[in-house]
Amino acid sequence: MIHSWYWFQENWKDFFEVLSALIVAGCAVSALHTWRKEFVGKKKIEFAAEFVEKAIDMKELIAYARCSSSSSSEENEIKGRLEKENVKIIEKNLHYLVPKYRILINDDRIKGFFSLRVKAIMYFGEEPLKIYETLSLVLAKIKNRSEMLYNDHGFLSEEKRQENENIIWGTFDSDDKIAQEIEKAVEELKLNLEPLYQDKTFKWKTLK
Repeated sequence: MIHSWYWFQENWKDFFEVLSALIVAGCAVSALHTWRKEFVGKKKIEFAAEFVEKAIDMKELIAYARCSSSSSSEENEIKGRLEKENVKIIEKNLHYLVPKYRILINDDRIKGFFSLRVKAIMYFGEEPLKIYETLSLVLAKIKNRSEMLYNDHGFLSEEKRQENENIIWGTFDSDDKIAQEIEKAVEELKLNLEPLYQDKTFKWKTLK
């Protein structure tokens, strides 16, 4: 014990220099950990907002694609595409290709949302993949049934034709199954991710 005391008296400067260096190193590691946590947290919040924004954009895109009214310019564009591809043009069924055409011309928007899939898994796990499964199925259905109705030469039964039309055309009815599927997927995403980026203390003020 006495020996240790004499050693400390002789070397106290060196001791405190080492101790000081250890404290500084510890603080640096702690600061780096805190900064990294804050940086990742900020990135996660920004991504959550972007992810929800693009999911809502997909919902609106599909609603637009399924809008039953079309313009003559859209049908002329479709006819031009078919002519280039040497596909037989069935004038009376041309409007059935409008939903498929609207999806195809918005391919970049769709790819933009699907490109977020890997990052979504990194931040939130496998659960967000539900919306991708829903969107993939819905988009494939719309394009497939759109094509099927266009190529119908009277072989489809009235029941089957109506079933296909209910897929490619949206309605304002509460039993629109396609709209319900998309709405459920987007609402689940919002339910889980909105708390990350929404300011719950914020309230919109209205003028009286």
